[in-house]
Amino acid sequence: LAAAQFHAPYYASRFLPNSLAMPAVLWAYGARLSDDDSTTLPLVVLVAVTAVLRCDVVAIALPLGALWVLFGTSGQSSHGSRRRPRLVLFVRRLGRRVAFCGLACLAAATTAIAVSGLVDTRLWRSPTLLWPEGAVLVFNNPVENRSSRWGVMPRSWYWTSAVPRALTTSLPLVFCGIVCEPRRVGASWVAPAVVSIALLSVVPHKELRFIFPALPVLTLAAAVGADRLCRVGATSSPTKKKTDRGVVTLTLVRVVGGLAPVAAVAVSMALTWLAFVPAARRNYPGGHALRAVQAIDCARTSAPLRRPRSLHIDVAAATTGASLFGQEFDDWTYDKTEGLVDFDAFDYRIAEVVDNDDDDGTHHSWGPSFRVLDTVDTFAGFDLDWREGLVRPWRLLRPKVRPALVVLGNTRLGACDARGLE
Repeated sequence: LAAAQFHAPYYASRFLPNSLAMPAVLWAYGARLSDDDSTTLPLVVLVAVTAVLRCDVVAIALPLGALWVLFGTSGQSSHGSRRRPRLVLFVRRLGRRVAFCGLACLAAATTAIAVSGLVDTRLWRSPTLLWPEGAVLVFNNPVENRSSRWGVMPRSWYWTSAVPRALTTSLPLVFCGIVCEPRRVGASWVAPAVVSIALLSVVPHKELRFIFPALPVLTLAAAVGADRLCRVGATSSPTKKKTDRGVVTLTLVRVVGGLAPVAAVAVSMALTWLAFVPAARRNYPGGHALRAVQAIDCARTSAPLRRPRSLHIDVAAATTGASLFGQEFDDWTYDKTEGLVDFDAFDYRIAEVVDNDDDDGTHHSWGPSFRVLDTVDTFAGFDLDWREGLVRPWRLLRPKVRPALVVLGNTRLGACDARGLE
């Protein structure tokens, strides 16, 4: 089920803190699943990941930690202690667990913050002590709402868009797993995941990658549901009196129970290749624009005559793929300064197309110093092509695009465009 989903494997190939945090998060989940008495070590790992790699892991670490500490031991009391009131024993054990886990998590958080501060301060060349995840946590708090500059989504967005897209056909199996194992799956794992998504829904700026720690938990519930369906299909037997109705019912149960998980995986894989992959290829215009501007300069001048260039990358391009990994030339200046008004000192620009009412996105006033060299499109939804889909089912969904970014060249460099460039 996890392999058939698109977003988790796709983001695993990207060098993001959310992706880097997931191996440790999954290890913590696995340690808890393998031993119900294991509480402190998984919590310590989640705390360290929160402090160093991704602060939003705290959204699921808090409800999981509360459950693990409250119900973290299954050991039986000794014969002598059975005479004591059960409530007194529970309170004492709970107090010891809270104290021990609290001290361990506090030590882990302190150590992780100290290491992060020392290492990241040097890497970021900050004049003051820097704790990156602390700065992210402050920046994304819902009170000041500074993260809203990157976009605002309704509070229901995770439930109505992100989770269905991430789980696809595994979502119905999640409910099946909750029904089959309400305590071991529903209360112990799915409930904390739901709480974490609800907590993150308070933050106005939302992205699918923020709920990555909750997705494996929901997939776990889906896997339990799929397992139960397969077992029902394999073990169901008719009543002793083999009536025609009983045989038909048994056949239906076996077919549905056995094929439902297989169909869920097959449909999820089909959605991945027919919808998500075409969308992802067109969803990062900043990376395509960065490659285009460097290719344009290479086509303009030969290697021996090539000179250092300066390129300004605006926010829209920087957040859609124009990253350090796409910067090919060491002697170029790649500037991402925000709020600039005068761009005459730059040789090239990558700018956002704000008004998309025109046909090709190039009829904008970029000033007398720049002219449009190339226009880069981005994903804008799907069109259903029923006629083509009947002949070629893989072409039923046709991606739509719209102009998103333009590559601008300073007029002092002379005439050049992107025609003929791939």
